[in-house]
Amino acid sequence: MQAEQALRDDLTLSGSARWDDHRAYGGHSSPRVSLLFRPDEWTLRASIGRGFYAPTPFVEQIEAAGLSRLESLTGLRAEIVTAGSINAGYAHGPWQINLSVFASDIDYAVRLVESANAPGKRAQLVNMAGVTRSQDAHRDGDGEVEAAAFRRQIRRP
Repeated sequence: MQAEQALRDDLTLSGSARWDDHRAYGGHSSPRVSLLFRPDEWTLRASIGRGFYAPTPFVEQIEAAGLSRLESLTGLRAEIVTAGSINAGYAHGPWQINLSVFASDIDYAVRLVESANAPGKRAQLVNMAGVTRSQDAHRDGDGEVEAAAFRRQIRRP
């Protein structure tokens, strides 16, 4: 379910909610709310939401260990993520720049560890105790400059 409400010409409030009913990990709600402000050439957005992720053996770390070394998934809980972000963008003519800052708290984060039953030979996924925190920032800029005889693309990662 999703809803959007214009509060003013330059201000929009959005919200969404989803219900997931996983056969192994139960039911989980995933709400999200976002506020978008567009004054002139600027775009500013603040968002916060929550979601869940059911454990899967296909994690990045298993590529190095090998899937055949992984013990069966038992006793795991779903990861619960609460995340927020702030995004700012500016566009003027051919130039555009964006900045994003986000953070997340993960309850029951899944981690690959050496198996207690067969150390050095097998690996297993376990839920980490406590909250795992993640924070990051990203900037992106694009621009196009046109002159009479040439066209040049500029991209700043």
